[in-house]
Amino acid sequence: ATGSCLAAGIKVSRDVPGDAVLKLRSDLDYAKSLKAIKVSPLHEKIFGPMGIGYLQFLDKNLEFIAWYAGSVPKGVGGFVKAAEKNKKTFYLTSEFLNYDLPPLYRIGLYLHESRHTEVTDPGHRLCPDNYKDENGEDIVTHFGRVVLSGKPGCDVGYSNAYGITVTYYLNILHNCENCSEKVKMDAEIFAEDSLNRLPLQQDKKALLDDIKR
Repeated sequence: ATGSCLAAGIKVSRDVPGDAVLKLRSDLDYAKSLKAIKVSPLHEKIFGPMGIGYLQFLDKNLEFIAWYAGSVPKGVGGFVKAAEKNKKTFYLTSEFLNYDLPPLYRIGLYLHESRHTEVTDPGHRLCPDNYKDENGEDIVTHFGRVVLSGKPGCDVGYSNAYGITVTYYLNILHNCENCSEKVKMDAEIFAEDSLNRLPLQQDKKALLDDIKR
């Protein structure tokens, strides 16, 4: 059953815990407040302007936010069921409340998952086996520290779910006018985390080149 509506016009199921709803409302208010004189070409194409553009993107791609009471892998704060793309429903999980995630990251989660409702979204791919960084260390997720080798947590293409979050974070880092230094430091960390989900160097290069334009 529908409980309430968020600022972007997205309906929230009654079974979503009150603490989660408060975070959602606060996060969307924060997202709307972000300001930039300019954004990168990809940001303009995907989201439009910084701030209100994020709410418009969510409003276009999400209709419902529901609660998933089942068990999920560590660090999975929310997801869209691949078989239910047309329902445009984003499921929050207990992990959403278990971690003290900054608003910047949670907004990135909403943008990422809402991309999965688009018909052109191919879904995630398996990360390469023996997936290592330049120092030979296992590439792991920032939250949960899950080793990504062989896991379905990577993307091919720079405009899919992880690619658009890179664009979001890099624009916060380089173009946000009213973001604190702490927020920009977080944006750099989260951008790197999302870039790690793109094994192909050409995809990383496209996103890093975009922010320079």
